[in-house]
Amino acid sequence: MAEDLHKTDEPIDVPIVRITDLDFGYKGQSPVFHELSLTFKSNEKIGITGPNGSGKSTLFLVIMGFLEPEKGKVELFGAERRTENEFAEVRSDLGIVFQNSDDQLFSTSLLEDVAFGPINQGRSLKEAEAIARSEIDRFGLKGMENRTPQTLSEGEKRRAALAGVMAMSPKALLLDEPFTGLDEPSSMMLAEFLKTQAPPFILIDHNREHLESFCTRTLVLSNGKFTEPK
Repeated sequence: MAEDLHKTDEPIDVPIVRITDLDFGYKGQSPVFHELSLTFKSNEKIGITGPNGSGKSTLFLVIMGFLEPEKGKVELFGAERRTENEFAEVRSDLGIVFQNSDDQLFSTSLLEDVAFGPINQGRSLKEAEAIARSEIDRFGLKGMENRTPQTLSEGEKRRAALAGVMAMSPKALLLDEPFTGLDEPSSMMLAEFLKTQAPPFILIDHNREHLESFCTRTLVLSNGKFTEPK
């Protein structure tokens, strides 16, 4: 059984993510989800929008195994995930860019931060640094390799977080409002990436124009359920 969980090279008809009948709520608060279901396949780019507080970011945390649902099933790459070890085995295949980039930037230099993932995947230091430099260049951060991530602007932090995720060659992405804090050149760079280079993704964004431009379908999360946009 353990061997099966490592097999993430699934045929195209096996969903990257399938969540079924999820119930979740924070302690002492109203339920966030009730019998929520979603299927995300490898030929899709899904957009999710909805009111503030509707649970969009929480959904990503449940999908990644950082929060445990009260009820329901989370399947990633064709296998149900329940334990921390089962989720951890595929987290580098399903890269997440958090809404707050400070949540994933922690090293003393940008180069170290972006190289961290490849090193954890077993790459040599030389290989990891080469990958990191390539991703830093791709996201317009060349020359900032020795900067402390905390000294970067909000837009630079956003691009640095994405560079760190892409350095691990994920099969899919979860993007939580990635355009937040970006100036126009950075937004154009991210838009070009999403259109031409990004793997399949789920994109959380309040901007309907972004969702229509980059996504194959859009869903609205409200009152614990998904609906089609009107």
